[in-house]
Amino acid sequence: MIEIEVSLIITGPGVIQDKLICQPLNSMDTAPTIAWLFHLEQPYAWIGRPVVDAFQIGDPASEFFVPMPRIKPAGGLFIDEAEIKLSADWQGVEICYTLDDSEPTPQSHLYGKSLNISKSVQVKAKAFR
Repeated sequence: MIEIEVSLIITGPGVIQDKLICQPLNSMDTAPTIAWLFHLEQPYAWIGRPVVDAFQIGDPASEFFVPMPRIKPAGGLFIDEAEIKLSADWQGVEICYTLDDSEPTPQSHLYGKSLNISKSVQVKAKAFR
């Protein structure tokens, strides 16, 4: 029972306040929840599951939490030119990006199709609803 009955306190944007989680929880669900929040792939050997019931997901009225976009390739050294692709896990969001190290805002460049980068830059992207 020590492993099954765990307290889980989550706070921040997109977290449903004072919600009683009905799904069974155990201590092995903590790392998968963190991985899910950061869009990291959960290793195959992990048996825990992310506690997604704690978050406002897919609720059009929610303005608090929109998962960050995915960027491919994730980084590295490229010779000549790199094709950068951005994607969002949610439907109905717009991805805005910057190439000048500033934080993206809804007024930044709107992503439409892949970006071809031919010089050293830092691509920053955010999804907005």
